[in-house]
Amino acid sequence: MNTTRRYIVLIIKGHSGHIAFAPKLPEVVGRARGRNAAYRDFKKRLEQHALRLIERGVPVPTDDIVAVKYVKVDLRALESRTNLQ
Repeated sequence: MNTTRRYIVLIIKGHSGHIAFAPKLPEVVGRARGRNAAYRDFKKRLEQHALRLIERGVPVPTDDIVAVKYVKVDLRALESRTNLQ
């Protein structure tokens, strides 16, 4: 049995600071002014959440994301293809 879990963590900047979360665990959210602090807060909350699951005998979910890709979209090129000119 693999006892290590890895999760994709997304960090976004909001109006009042940064928010860190994992799509697989939407109930666990880290918040802080900076992105590193939000990540640390998320990790602390994730460990607490996993401990509660273990104590209740509930399996800790695994993240089924196998790759993360970024996509760039050239908005100017798209805009030039419209008929709004």
